[in-house]
Amino acid sequence: MKINLEKNKALFIVFLALIGATPPLSTDMYLAAIPLIAETWNVGVDVINLTLVLWFVAFSFFILIFGSLSDKYGRKPVLIFGLVMFVISSFLCAMAQNPFQLIAFRILQGI
Repeated sequence: MKINLEKNKALFIVFLALIGATPPLSTDMYLAAIPLIAETWNVGVDVINLTLVLWFVAFSFFILIFGSLSDKYGRKPVLIFGLVMFVISSFLCAMAQNPFQLIAFRILQGI
């Protein structure tokens, strides 16, 4: 069964709200875990805070790039690429073995 979001306005609004809520959720839910992650890997909280800071840097920078790409190629392919990249990088973050991998995967997640 194929769902047409353009015809179902309520579902379209929910979809847009969920997409809009993804960046704040990816930071706010993560904040509470920072001390536990630092303790688990026996590193300073400052190292784990880099995952948050660099996420914001990547997110802010790539908004400019993906905005231009969406103007050129359309919003749908860029949105699908971004969502797929976000989901894959979220799984990679969950599988990170050390803080440096987590930093790299959080940068990918910010992109």
